[in-house]
Amino acid sequence: MSVPRPQPPPFAALALGTLGVAVADMALAMTYFGLKGVAPLRILQGIAAALLGRETALAGGLASAALGAAIHLVLAALMVTGYWYAARRAPWLASRPLIGGLGWGLFTWAAMKFVLVPLTLIGGRSSSDPLWQGLHLASHLFIVGLPSAMLARALVQPLDGRSSSSSSKSSS
Repeated sequence: MSVPRPQPPPFAALALGTLGVAVADMALAMTYFGLKGVAPLRILQGIAAALLGRETALAGGLASAALGAAIHLVLAALMVTGYWYAARRAPWLASRPLIGGLGWGLFTWAAMKFVLVPLTLIGGRSSSDPLWQGLHLASHLFIVGLPSAMLARALVQPLDGRSSSSSSKSSS
């Protein structure tokens, strides 16, 4: 009789997933804008500008950069956890991670671009660079959406009876 492997607590898995999404997304932004001469500190301050305003964020030094990093991490957590939560209620999201993940990435991109950012002190101003706009969409599809869906699949499917423990019960 095989012993089922214990599943990691969802909190730990969701926290690691959040960290992975946040770091990968920020690495893309820092690489792209770094090649254009923008310092990483300024990118994080740009995120903080959503709450502080541009001038205050830029004058805030490391404190506003830390706030920007925290905002970015919270948004990543909401995106990753949001998909997991939805997949628990609609299991097809876990069983079809490609379709669900790309859809989630598109949804999160649109929510950020057309709802959340316009409501901030930035007021919807963002880079008009078409390459960045394409990379930003791709980031939400492939760095946010697909990993969120794959994580949800790993966490949700054992709950719906397809874990290795159900096969071990039939062999006993």
